[in-house]
Amino acid sequence: MSFRNFLLSFVLCCCSASAAFALEGGYYRVQNYATKRFCYIWDNTGKLDWAKTDADLGAIELFKTKNYSDPGGVIYVKPVGSSYDIQSQGTGVYKMIQYYVSLSDRGNGNYWVYASSKGVTKYLCDAATSTRDERGTMATATSSTGATYQLWHVLPISAETDEYFGITPTVTMGSRYFKPFYAAFPFQFYSSGMKAWYISKVDEKNGVAIISEYTGNVIPGEMPVILEASTANATTNRLSLLTEGGSAPADNQLTGCYFCNQYRLTSSNAKTEFNASTMRVLATNANGKLVYTNSTQTLKQINSKYYLNANESYLKVSSAAPAELVVMTQEEYDAAYPPKVNVSSITLNQTSANLYVGDNLQLQAVVSPDNATDASLTWSTSNAQVATVDANGKVSALAEGTARITVTANDGSGISASCDITITRKIVYVSSIVLNQTSANLYVGDNLQLQAVVSPDNATDATLTWSSSNAQVATVDANGWVSALAEGTARITVTANDGSGVSAACDISVQNGTGINAAKMSLQRNGMIYNLKGQPVRRTEDSTEGLPAGLYLVDGRLIFIP
Repeated sequence: MSFRNFLLSFVLCCCSASAAFALEGGYYRVQNYATKRFCYIWDNTGKLDWAKTDADLGAIELFKTKNYSDPGGVIYVKPVGSSYDIQSQGTGVYKMIQYYVSLSDRGNGNYWVYASSKGVTKYLCDAATSTRDERGTMATATSSTGATYQLWHVLPISAETDEYFGITPTVTMGSRYFKPFYAAFPFQFYSSGMKAWYISKVDEKNGVAIISEYTGNVIPGEMPVILEASTANATTNRLSLLTEGGSAPADNQLTGCYFCNQYRLTSSNAKTEFNASTMRVLATNANGKLVYTNSTQTLKQINSKYYLNANESYLKVSSAAPAELVVMTQEEYDAAYPPKVNVSSITLNQTSANLYVGDNLQLQAVVSPDNATDASLTWSTSNAQVATVDANGKVSALAEGTARITVTANDGSGISASCDITITRKIVYVSSIVLNQTSANLYVGDNLQLQAVVSPDNATDATLTWSSSNAQVATVDANGWVSALAEGTARITVTANDGSGVSAACDISVQNGTGINAAKMSLQRNGMIYNLKGQPVRRTEDSTEGLPAGLYLVDGRLIFIP
């Protein structure tokens, strides 16, 4: 039986104990008086058959060798009224059989351990027939069992006596000694120079297991740990066993295994088969480094299979983990694999801007913090028809409209910043207007073509408006044609329409020329050139070359041919 069987055995011996005896609660080693073999809990499976007067107690193995470092040999006796609950390895008699046990004091620290139910009492004994053998088996006593074989010597465990519990390291790294450890009881370090470690994080990608020191005053029960000792000997690595206390860290990645019973192959609780794909055990590698490995070198082989060692911690990993994980402290890990520092903010030199078509704007981004692992950025535009941006943040305004320029961190943090761009077409105002004439003398009925030159050439709006200061004397049309109507003066003004206020003027003086004007007005505008006598001299489509210098009438207008 496993611990359960052992508990049952204890139950058998303890249920009918003398009411006058009271064993103080605490941790003990239990030794058979006749065979001198010690009890070790190697399993948690067993049963007690009251009707058949037998018990399956194979989980309790008996050995003559006293192992000071085996938690399986540590029995916690807990008083419950006048009875006891016998506990070890994460289980107990009451949990297994719902009975408390009794002890019968036989003197000198020796006891009968028994259980009684429905008038039946069963005592536990060492069933081995030879006291010379190293190993024996637990059983229930029969009528032929010698009295001393069912007598058990109870030895209190104390760090201050020869009945101490100490750690025997199994892994050595240079001058340091380690023991992967898993036990049901809480404890403190009694010997100096001891530490408790655990694995707080596993980085399978880089093949690292990060080790952290447990700094609590009490290492809690059922906490898988790595114990570091000052020496290789259990006697100088003693623990003070406690009944309560301690708080396990939430980030502990280790797991523990209680049993590895090679004699109970049919029991599913007797052992844990090692899975090289998902389990790693503590060892040192060829370089002398502390590692978690899938090597089976330190494991127990039973019938060609490997099993985890009893009362040791181990590491569970994914099937993708490397065969070996190097053990590092957080400081060593940070030095070897600097932690990623994400971008926390991006600040732009502008968050909005008004541009003209054709303009450029250089946006500048400041990334925080300064030590961000990846400070690279990606620029983008919400409307590439209106504005584009290059990889360096240079914005080009292409057309009227709006666009949002966004810069985003490339480290996956999702941090970004943006600038809203409004683009309009730039107005180039008229700066000057130059007329071909700034003054003119006309006769009534004359016409004059004024011509205006606008500067600059790329003025956004180069349209003009013509006006006369005295429409009774002279008028002007939209193309700058001036018509002299009566004697007097008038100022013809041309003004830019773009709101610039730029203008130019021509002062017109009109005289009355009755004879000539009458002749001009009477002539039909028939495409002929007339002299001042009203005589046609040439058609207008012909060249004027060869005509005498002077004044002529052309299409009802008076012109001078030099």
